[in-house]
Amino acid sequence: MLKPLLFFCVSKPNVYSYAKLLSVIEYNSEIQNLYDIVIIRKNLFRLVPSNLLHYQIRKRPYVIIPVSLMTAQRTDFQNFMEHNVPKLRKLCKNLLIVVGGWHATGHPEDVIHMGADFVILGESEISFPKFLADIKSSISSVAKIYVVNESVDLNKYPPYSEKYRVFCPIEISRGCPFRCKFCQTGHLYTTMRHVAPENIVRWIKRAVEIRYDRVWFTTPNAFAYGSPKGKSTNPVIVKKLLHDIKAIPNLDEIYFGTFPSEIRPEYVTTEMMEAVHPFISNKFFTIGVQSASDKLLKSCNRAHTFQQALDAIELILGYGYGVDLDFIFGLPGETEEDITLTLQFFRDILKSSKKIRIHTHTFMPLPGTPYSSEPVGQIAPELEKILGQLASRNKAYGSHEKQSHMK
Repeated sequence: MLKPLLFFCVSKPNVYSYAKLLSVIEYNSEIQNLYDIVIIRKNLFRLVPSNLLHYQIRKRPYVIIPVSLMTAQRTDFQNFMEHNVPKLRKLCKNLLIVVGGWHATGHPEDVIHMGADFVILGESEISFPKFLADIKSSISSVAKIYVVNESVDLNKYPPYSEKYRVFCPIEISRGCPFRCKFCQTGHLYTTMRHVAPENIVRWIKRAVEIRYDRVWFTTPNAFAYGSPKGKSTNPVIVKKLLHDIKAIPNLDEIYFGTFPSEIRPEYVTTEMMEAVHPFISNKFFTIGVQSASDKLLKSCNRAHTFQQALDAIELILGYGYGVDLDFIFGLPGETEEDITLTLQFFRDILKSSKKIRIHTHTFMPLPGTPYSSEPVGQIAPELEKILGQLASRNKAYGSHEKQSHMK
């Protein structure tokens, strides 16, 4: 008899989540014995029956398609459930759509309502293997909203899957001590945990042997790495980490404090810049600013001022780097006065020759946050106009237009 099938569709922007899931499976002999595992490089929402026909899915006791869902993908997921899944179920009556990720964690009922068979809550390194073991024993006894309340020791799990060749930037920290009202991270994982430096170095060494020649990192705040609960900086440990990474043979480039991570502005200090400067390949750093209005920053609980952002910008520029500045437009409570302050800052950038770029976002209400019930942000026409001017000079980029049309 054929085993149940685990069928992964791996593509951007969810590759980080799947890399984690597959790294756990790679080292879990029980799951590998219980399931056949297939990975295809395809956008899940474009999955069609012909993609599954090669895997004898009619003869399987059941087929699981894991989904990592972000709120920005909600409409795509809904369309997938309404149009693609019924066609897939004609081939496999025991097809199970199992959903985790940020949107599922924040609003599991919404995901069940859209037709998911199961929603898994909790950190995937622990929750997903437990779910797979439990469902193999008895599908009917497993709760549709499957909850595991255990905190992960990040040192136990590689950040990528060598066996299944799913790679991503190296996760060095998880969680955030701040409670920004628009962000899920600090409300779901309230304490920052760090991966030990020796494990980061060990995993990068192995990655270089098999694939990497450059490395990026994921963390809510790169300059908080190694500090107690992420509430300060620790330039000594950051310097040691980067020094040891730099010494890895055949690793050509190190990118720290840039996409897909960022830095909080008040963490940008001379000590931190001195710690990272000798080792990194960055051309830019990414700073989370969000607004030029102190009133708006305070109301959304950012816990820093716009002047601190300006100070961070000047310090980084002084070391010869450029800065990418994250801004969110249409935040709840935004007034004409707030917009005017942001416009004034953008006009200064437009005139300046400094290496400053705006990474644009429109406010999106995320489940599990204090702003979850607020409407999608609206961008003022004056802002739209100047963003177009900035973009034409390579001083602005991002997804604000697409996000402003999401419901």
